Amino acid sequence: MNTAQKKLIFRKVFVTLACASTTLFTACEKLPLWRTYSAAGLEAFANGEVAKAEHFLTAAVKDAERHGSDDFRVAVTLNILAGYYRTLERYEEAEPLYKRALSVAESRWSPNHPRIAHVLENYSLLLSQTGRVNEAALMAGRAAAIRRSQPN
Repeated sequence: MNTAQKKLIFRKVFVTLACASTTLFTACEKLPLWRTYSAAGLEAFANGEVAKAEHFLTAAVKDAERHGSDDFRVAVTLNILAGYYRTLERYEEAEPLYKRALSVAESRWSPNHPRIAHVLENYSLLLSQTGRVNEAALMAGRAAAIRRSQPN
């Protein structure tokens, strides 16, 4: 499998996981604009429309922030936008978003909440991709501990 094929598969997996996480968080709104923007951004990204994807994913974060800087929607949309940047290897842009998403998630949910594990897992991928394997292992280990603590 060549590099282009690997990137296409990775992009499709990212979009699938991001869509699944967005779907989980819509109970609080009837027509959530942040979710509409997220879905449009992920669809554009899957279709190779990188600039359009960034526009929508950034709009999703801005709409989520209307609900407060520590609202769960902010953590979700930041995690998605950071994953978008990570997938494009724009690591310097992705890392502060992961840090903020993790901070919001930790302020919003209990330490063993699965949504925190989700951010940790994604952030650990960035750390691994940037050669910081020890940090990545610690973060992935924390995420795994959270996952193990959850009832099946």
